[in-house]
Amino acid sequence: DPLLPQMTACLKDETLVVRRTTLTTLIHLLQEDYIKMSSGVFFRILQTLCDGSEEIRDLTTFYIQQRLLKRKPKTMYNNFVESLFHFNGYEGHETYNKFIVSDGEKVLFSLAGKKNKENRMKLYKFMLEHMSDEHRFSTTHKLCQDILNGCVEGNEFIFF
Repeated sequence: DPLLPQMTACLKDETLVVRRTTLTTLIHLLQEDYIKMSSGVFFRILQTLCDGSEEIRDLTTFYIQQRLLKRKPKTMYNNFVESLFHFNGYEGHETYNKFIVSDGEKVLFSLAGKKNKENRMKLYKFMLEHMSDEHRFSTTHKLCQDILNGCVEGNEFIFF
């Protein structure tokens, strides 16, 4: 676990072989329960759906659909609202996006800003498509409760 930040950073390496090897290694470690699927690890694996390589995107899709969601069907539901804060880089909420990450990791995995909107939307859409109707309905409730209610109370959330 102490080496997970360095391992997951390899998912952003320039070399396809390094990214593929890192992703397959993480998947094997997760499947064998050598490491736990925390929100931070999940978001980094999910972010590989935006990789430039179709092979990486296909491997991630297969893992999530055929392995992860079979074992933990509520994964998308449990992480959706957190993903809004995480992928937008918003750290001002009292509960969400409280991962301990280095400045280098923040830069490496950042999807904040208008230039990354398309990638964020791709991830949100993927997450919503892999939820049951009941979970999508509950997610809408959580969004209203955790985000819109905060706006009504004067908290400002900035999502581009």
